[in-house]
Amino acid sequence: MAHAVFVSYSSRDRDAAELIRHALESNAIPCWIAPRDVLPSVPYSSAIIQGIEGSRLFLLVMSSQSNDSPHVLREVERAGSKRIPLLPFRIENVLPSRDLEYFLGAPHWFDAHTAPLESHLERLVQVVRTILGQPSDPPPQPSVAPPVKVGAVHVAGTAFTLQHFADYADVPFSVTNLSARPHKVARLTLHIDSRVAIEKLRLKKAGAILQEFELRATIGTEDAIDLLAGTRVQVLLDPRGTEAFRLRVEGPEGFLLTCRVAAELFDLEASSAVEVASNPFQMEFPIRSLETLRQRSAR
Repeated sequence: MAHAVFVSYSSRDRDAAELIRHALESNAIPCWIAPRDVLPSVPYSSAIIQGIEGSRLFLLVMSSQSNDSPHVLREVERAGSKRIPLLPFRIENVLPSRDLEYFLGAPHWFDAHTAPLESHLERLVQVVRTILGQPSDPPPQPSVAPPVKVGAVHVAGTAFTLQHFADYADVPFSVTNLSARPHKVARLTLHIDSRVAIEKLRLKKAGAILQEFELRATIGTEDAIDLLAGTRVQVLLDPRGTEAFRLRVEGPEGFLLTCRVAAELFDLEASSAVEVASNPFQMEFPIRSLETLRQRSAR
C-alpha cells in the first residue's frame, strides 16, 4: 500500500513514534516508518531514501534526542531537497538545533510536549488530513486488530562498559519466538545509531565464536552490521523458544556507542519474515591511557 506520511524519529523515541503511526493509520493515513517498512532485500539507507521520496508529508518527531541524531538530520535534509512538506511534532519543549533549523527553515511546528501524548493525537490527525487535502471525516474503515507480536530481542542492560583489564564490552542478549510456529533467525544485525569507530566484533553462542569482523567504521559510512554474514550458522527457534547470545565489541578508548540489535525472524510455515529489535543501549569505552588523554586535551 502506498504511504502518505514518512515518520522520522530518533530510536530513543520509538514508543512515541509508534503511537503517532498507529493514530494516523487508524484514521486511514498510511505511513512509512523504520524498521517496519524496510524490506529484507533492500539496504537500510536506500530504503530510507525511497520512503522519503515516496511520501507527501514528512513528520518529524522532534525532541532532544532527534536534535542530536545525525540520521534524523540526513532524513530532514533529504525531505527538504525534494520539497516535501515538513511537520515538526514536538514531544519535548526544545528548539531545533542549529543544523536542524537550517533545513527546517521556519515551518509551523505542532506542540505536543504536555503529557499525555495521546491527548494531542486527534488534533494531529486533523492537521495531517488538512495538509494532505483529505476530508475531515473519511469513510469509516473496517477495524483492524493490532498486529500480533511475533518475537522480541532483549538486551540484558541499557549501558555497558569495559570490564577491568579487558579490551572489550560484553553485551548479553536473547532472541525469542513469541509465536506458536517455528521460526528461523534469518538475519541478526547490530544497528549503530551513534559511533566514531568500531574495530572488532565477536558474536558468541554457547561459548563458541561464530564470526569475527575486522572493521573500520566511521560515523556516516555504515549504519548496520550483519552479525551472521558469511557464517553457516542456523539459528532455529521453537514455538515460544529463546536463544541466548553474547556480543563482544572492541572499540577505541574514549568513545560512547549507541546501538540496538535487530533480528529478522522467518516463519518456516507461512514463508514470511518480520524484523524485531531491542531497545537502544550504550557501550562506553573509557580513556585508559595518559597518551590518549593528552591527545584529547590538546585538541
